[in-house]
Formats: sequence, structure tokens, C-alpha cells
Amino acid sequence: MFVLPNAPFFTPVPSPDQYLRAVLGRHELPWAASLLQTVTSELRTFIAPWAGAALRAVRPTGSCVKGTAVKGQTDFDVFVSISSDVDWSLHDLYFGLRDHLRATGLQPRQQDVSLGIVYRGAKVDVTVGREQPGRPGYHSIYRSRADTWTLTNVDEHVEMVRSSGRLEEIRLFKIWRRQKSIDLPSFLLEVATLLALQGRPRGYLGENLRCAFRYFALTFPVARIVDPANSNNIVSDDLTDKEKLMVARHAAIALRSAHWTDVVR
Repeated sequence: MFVLPNAPFFTPVPSPDQYLRAVLGRHELPWAASLLQTVTSELRTFIAPWAGAALRAVRPTGSCVKGTAVKGQTDFDVFVSISSDVDWSLHDLYFGLRDHLRATGLQPRQQDVSLGIVYRGAKVDVTVGREQPGRPGYHSIYRSRADTWTLTNVDEHVEMVRSSGRLEEIRLFKIWRRQKSIDLPSFLLEVATLLALQGRPRGYLGENLRCAFRYFALTFPVARIVDPANSNNIVSDDLTDKEKLMVARHAAIALRSAHWTDVVR
């Protein structure tokens, strides 16, 4: 009498989309949004005495709010909104907040547009901006490296990414970026990915990633990518030509890979 074995004769091979979603599952951060809310609330108590009546809001932003956070590379982002009524310069806002955070013992690191601190064991980037009169959501932000300023709308950035339908692809690119040690700023990565996938159907992760890798390999090095909230802010300028070519080389390697396990894990 023939008896069926207890185990199957073979193990089914996952499809590319199944494999990529398994990768996403391994890199989820289900606790991040809750911790960010706590961090933001507590930081407000540090910042309020410095800003006084000029303080409009201290709110969470960045990847946790957009839905693109991944394990191992997510810094929390907090935005400090200051009233347009103040006569402080953007330089004074940036360095004034830096000095105030130092006085509280938080040891801020001076970055380009943000101040980096470690709070509750998490890396937190704090950005301060002054409201634009009559333009809700728009803020002027100091850029310390060039001693200049830029205009942007972080709320618009959040909504653009969160409602894009491309959160899975963006998160996979962030995983790829970390695992291959690629220098590619998060906002530039997000905007470039959305441009690369314009017109592509949603949900087809494998094919969409290959399409985006082609964009990064061929178009990205010469593309002029602008901030959707301010066309005068060229976010592709955040990388040098040499750095863009390095991104393109890594993307070309991904395109030549025979297995997704060689691209992301």
C-alpha cells in the first residue's frame, strides 16, 4: 500500500514579490511611531521656554510619520515651527536653539538644516523653521553649511510620500541603501523613487524595483530633482556628481543580480 509522506516532496520557492514582502516584514518598526510621539512631547518641554510665545508647534515628521521607517537606519525627526512675527534671523533661530539644547544637557550636533541629538536612546534630528506670512505650512529654514536659507513645506513632504502608494518600494530602497552602505539622503531617495515609478502599477514590487533601479542607474546621475514644495530647492544638489555616480553603480549591480537575495535581505 502506498503511503503519502508527512512532508511535501519539495519546498515551494517564493515569488519575487513574496520574498520582498518578507524582507519588509523583517525590517518593520512597529514601536517607532509611539516612541516618536513620546520624544516629541517631551522635547517640547525643553524647547518651549526658549521660544516662548513665538512657538507655534513642535511636531513629529520624517520617515515614521510618512510610513517609510525601517529597522537599523531610522532617525526620528522633529520640526519646530516659529511664528513669522519674530524678528530673529534664521541664523539666530538655528544657533539659538542649538545653544539652548546644549544648556539643557542634550549635546546637539550641528548638521546642515537640523540639530542632531540622542534622546531616550534614539537619534533625533531637530529642525527649526520660521513661518512664511500668509503661506500655511511653508517655513524658511537655515542651512548652516552654506550660511544661507531655503523655503520648504515639511507637511507637504509627508503627505506626498504617505499618499503615494509607493511606501513598500521606498522602504525596500532604504533597506538596500543601508545594506550596501550607499550615501543617498532620505528625501532625495523618496522623491527620486516616486519619479522613477510614475505611471507604474501599484503592488508589483519586483517589477517596480527593477524599473526604479534602471532610473537610478541611467537617469539619476544627470537628473535635476526639485523639492515638490519649492522648485527653487534642487534636492539633487545634495549629492556631488561623484556621489551620484556611486549610487548609479550600485543600482546597475542590482539590475545585474540574478537573485533578489543578492540585492536586499
